[in-house]
Amino acid sequence: MGIKTDADTKIAYLIDVSRDGVKVGTLASSFRVEMPVEVAIDNKGERLLFKGHVIRNDGTHYIDRIHSTANAIFIKIDDERFSNFVNDHYYI
Repeated sequence: MGIKTDADTKIAYLIDVSRDGVKVGTLASSFRVEMPVEVAIDNKGERLLFKGHVIRNDGTHYIDRIHSTANAIFIKIDDERFSNFVNDHYYI
């Protein structure tokens, strides 16, 4: 998963998902509240982009996959396709 800004794309690790957005952990600390971003999700080889914005900074979160802590942020997805994607791929 990646978080794309105007400047570049940062790697992110999925922590939680809802129909409104995603909580992710990232080693980058440059994400600000209200910052517009695009969430890039790899779906079986297809790269899907969903526009959204950071609505809160949740501090640090331990990510087992990388055996380290990361900065946790919640991104509200503004793209109406996202709720359909979540319904098709996650059990909520």
